[in-house]
Amino acid sequence: MKKKFYAIVMTALTVMSAAAFSACGDESDSTADEAATTGVVTMAEETEVTTTIAPTTEEVTEQETTKKAESSETTVPSTASSATSAQSSQTSKAQSTQSSKTSSAAASSAAALSNAGSSAAAGTFSSSDVVFIYNGVSINLGDNMSNVISKIGNASSVTSAPSCHGVGEDKTYTYSGFEIYTCPNGSEDMIIEIMVTSSSISTQKGIKVGPSKSDVIAQYGKNYTTSGYYYVYASGTKSIQFFMSGDTVEQVDYYYDV
Repeated sequence: MKKKFYAIVMTALTVMSAAAFSACGDESDSTADEAATTGVVTMAEETEVTTTIAPTTEEVTEQETTKKAESSETTVPSTASSATSAQSSQTSKAQSTQSSKTSSAAASSAAALSNAGSSAAAGTFSSSDVVFIYNGVSINLGDNMSNVISKIGNASSVTSAPSCHGVGEDKTYTYSGFEIYTCPNGSEDMIIEIMVTSSSISTQKGIKVGPSKSDVIAQYGKNYTTSGYYYVYASGTKSIQFFMSGDTVEQVDYYYDV
């Protein structure tokens, strides 16, 4: 009986011991699982931190691309500014060039109108307008031809014929673009007419072969008479006459009615 009770007690103790050992094993496994889980969480957190601190290659590339784009945008206004500056400079040069051309044209026009001489204002006629100016030399109707030759040189040719104005010969002195006609005045040849046939020689007011009737009137006024195809502006026995072909000046005559 005692042996049987003892055996039961031992069996019970063994079962309890096994149960205890089993419970301890479960607790250890649970602790190990918890530790493993904690380790995984910690590694994940560390990985997350590392990812935040060190961007990936794609992010770095994207950042560099953004910086280049921003740099290009910054440069564009500068380039546009340079282009605007260049265009402004070219415009300024063009305006300066145009201004110089205009001034030059105005100076040429003024020189042509004066033709190195002096005359009455545009739109009026006076005795000074019947003076012919050639290379800065004033040639007056009634002058002796010898005096004129000493100033402008010899004519390219001289022709003569019996005079219609007295004893002696009437002569024609031919120069480039114009001719001078004389009649005898004692021992001298007196200038009685100057005929201009070249568009390179103008009157003191800028009229030459080529302009229209309205141009003549604009410079010499409306106080003229007509004689055939001539528009005549006279001062006593001396006059300046514009031979018109249609509405165009074909020649200019300075005439002395002796």
